[in-house]
Order: sequence, then C-alpha cells, then structure tokens
Amino acid sequence: MSYSPVANQNLIGKKRTHSDYNSDTMENKRIKNEAALSKVLHIRQIAHDATESDLRVLGTPFGTVKNVLHMRSKNQAFLEMDSIDSAKTLINYYQYTTPTIRNMPVFIQFSQHQELRTNQQQPKEESANGVDSYEANGCVLKVIVTNIMYPVNIDVLKEVFQRCGELQKMVTFIRNDQFHALIQYANPKEASAAKTLFDRQNIYNGCNTLHVEFSKMTELTVKYNNEKMRDFTKPDVAIAQMGAMQPQMNPGMLPVPASFPPQMFQQNLGFTGNFPHHMMGNLSPNSQISYQPHMVSHNMGNQRQGSVLLVSHLNEEKINCDDLFILFGHYGDVLRVKILFNKKNTALIQFTDASQSTTALQNLNNVTLYEQEMRVSRSKHDNVNMPKAEDEGKELTKEYVNSPLHRFKKPGSKNFKNIFPPICTLHLSNIPESVSEEEIKEMFTEYGGTINNFRFFPKDRRMALIQLSTIEEALVCLIKLHNKKLNESSHLRVSFAKDEMSQQ
Repeated sequence: MSYSPVANQNLIGKKRTHSDYNSDTMENKRIKNEAALSKVLHIRQIAHDATESDLRVLGTPFGTVKNVLHMRSKNQAFLEMDSIDSAKTLINYYQYTTPTIRNMPVFIQFSQHQELRTNQQQPKEESANGVDSYEANGCVLKVIVTNIMYPVNIDVLKEVFQRCGELQKMVTFIRNDQFHALIQYANPKEASAAKTLFDRQNIYNGCNTLHVEFSKMTELTVKYNNEKMRDFTKPDVAIAQMGAMQPQMNPGMLPVPASFPPQMFQQNLGFTGNFPHHMMGNLSPNSQISYQPHMVSHNMGNQRQGSVLLVSHLNEEKINCDDLFILFGHYGDVLRVKILFNKKNTALIQFTDASQSTTALQNLNNVTLYEQEMRVSRSKHDNVNMPKAEDEGKELTKEYVNSPLHRFKKPGSKNFKNIFPPICTLHLSNIPESVSEEEIKEMFTEYGGTINNFRFFPKDRRMALIQLSTIEEALVCLIKLHNKKLNESSHLRVSFAKDEMSQQ
C-alpha cells in the first residue's frame, strides 16, 4: 500500500484563513476538506534522531498503540491506535497544544489508511529495542514550576496530574528558590503519559510553567499528610491545617495575588470533554474542578497564545537569522527563525512555548534595532516549517533546536530569574583573568558602541558591567558579542543588566 501524504487530510494546529507569509494556495483549499476518520494517524516533520519509542509515547496517553511505521528517510511515520475513538481524542487534544517529539513540533493528521500491515516480528523487535521504555522509567516524576505568577501547591498539581491516572503520593518543597514536586503514579505507563502531556506546558495562561522529568526515586515516603506532602492511598490520615491554595514559597519567590487568574490551566492545557476516560483519574466525566467559577472556557482555543512571533519593520540589509536567534534567545529558547522570502523585513520566530514568546514580545516590541523600530506581534501560525531542499530561499530559514546557546533549557536555571528589558547597561560574565578591561572595551567599540561606564565586579572579576550610550548600541553589542570566544575554554556571556550603572 502507498504511504504518500493524502491531499484531503486534516492538518492539526494550522490556522490557514489569513497567512503571515506566502503559502501554497491549493494546499489551503485542500485543508478545508474533512478527511475520513481513521485509527491510523500520519505524522510529519519528525526529528532525524527520533525513535519508534518516541512515536509510541506520543500516542500512549490516548490509548493503546497497535503499530508504528517509521519512514526515517522522509521524516514521517504512521501510528495505528487501538480504535478510531482513541485517534480522534488524540487529534482533538492536539488542537489546543502543539505536539512535539524531542522538542521538535510535528504535524499530525488522519490517514486515509484504516490499518497498518507491518512485519509481524515488529512488536517483539520494538520491545527488545526499548519501545516500552516507560517501564524502565518508573512511577515517580520530578516537577519544577517556573515563571510563577499564581498559587501552586499540592491541590493545584493534583487537579492537573490526576488526569493521567491514579496519583499515589506527592511531596513538594522549595530548592534554589524554585517550587519542586515529586509525584508518584500507580504505574509507569501513567507517569510516562503525564510527562508527555505536561512537560513545558503552562498551568495558567502564559505562566506557571511545568518542567517534568522522571525521578531516580522509585518510592516516595510520606510520614503524614499536610500542606507539603500527601499520601493519596491513605485518605483517612488526618491532614494538618492547610493554608488553602497558598504556595509554600520563601520570600525570594514571586508574590501571588489574592485571586486566581481568569484563564486557568484547563484552557491552557487543552482539557476538553473529549479527554480519554482512562486519563481522568478519579474524576467523572461530568465533575468540575474546584476552581470552575473562575474559569473562562467559552473561548478555549480561539485566543490561545502561540509560541510563534511575527517580527516586522526589520532592516533587511543588516538582519539575519542568527542575529534574531541571539536577540530573541535572551528571553526564551528559540527553535526556528524564518525570514520571509518575499518580505525580507519580516520574520517568524518560534519558541519552545508560549510563555517564552510572551516574554520576548513584552520586552522587544517597539525597540530600535539597526536604525529601525521593530514591531513584534503574535503569528497566526503554530509552527515555523522547514523548507524543502529544492525550495528557493531555503537559506532564510534556520533551525536551532539543538543549539548549545539556549539559556532556559535547564529547569530551575537562574536565567529565569535574570530576565530584564533592554537598557543601556549589559551584564558580562565568563571573563577569563587574562582578558583586560581595555580588550573588552575594544570589542564593544568595534561594533559601534560608545562606552559611558565599565567596571568589574569587586568580588568576582569574571563578571562586569558595561554601559553604552544608547539602548540600540546595547542591542547590537549583545547580538554580536554574546558567545564570543575569548580563549580556548571561555566564551563571553552577555545579557541585559537589571539596572543602569550609576556614575562614580
């Protein structure tokens, strides 16, 4: 049978009514046609290093994955679910959140094929190759919550994570000024599903970002139930007096408002009535979470903040993909940058998640770069597509998924606490002892910077502050000098300082 893409298939996560850039008109027309429902799903734009295990994990939360056909040379695959209902639930879910494999966005659509005919030895081979690798990962997840703007505690996390299965235990604590939680499920499959669905998702709209990974622990110890730890298998154990909905944060954490935000996690994570019953935990299909009165669900999906920004009014004579990656990468991890072929003063920039794109938009809209005031807004697209080898202007699109320059890849990184808007003063770090003040100043003047002030940190000469005469000069110097090689083992790190330098 043929495995070529089908013309009348339904693409997930694409809004094609108004395009930010030129796209294929015939494709737009074809997308409008509904494809026949099938338990076989077609996945495109898969990362080169993805495995069949990665593909199975994508479908596991929604049902049993019967067969996988991975076409590595085409970066495509077919995934056969156990039923049409399971496939439909998966499709419905990913209308509200972008599906990713190895941090790369992928496209999922119904296939015209009703079943896959594969080698009968495949299941055994897959098992031997670790396809069911969730069995080895265990039942305990480690969760770090960053960008906290609203309360987070055991009750909030329970409402989120119980949708993937039976929660047994949970322990929360603060480490390095970050909220941590250890969550134990009844079995590894449910833990794997939760990691797949919730990693890098926001509990609330644009904030309270979850970073989920497997813990090395195999069993949590809960001595008694209180506001910091809970054994859900022993509901009869008395629970200590709890500050309802108050996160256990030290003074270093962000303050929280008295009320909850108008748009809660049910909208942002895309939970709908079509969510699979086996992932609903102890909730019945008609039950409501305790925060229901504060929710705004009527516009779910229609105003979802995406991870792609549209940047216009660029200086097309000077701008390039790498410049945009470095600049916007100051506020989030950039996956792809595309300068539009027919409009080279405009670009699309895709971030890891919507919260990072929001931070970039808030800090970089209307700033002047290369003598032109940039306009930053949200794109109608959910992803930036990589061009084909034969496409004209393919060099205008670059991928940075595996870039070592991502500032926010590590959950709980101090970089999350050091995000500041553009000012004239830059913070420099990773400076070797052998590099002098004069050498540093010379690097900045080489790129047009007029230096008003400079000083090393008194107690740590590896760091310094440098003040330029304008914010535009600071922007250009950050772009050109961040990650500049200073010696064989040191690269300069440049970021915006919290405050302007005072004259001494």
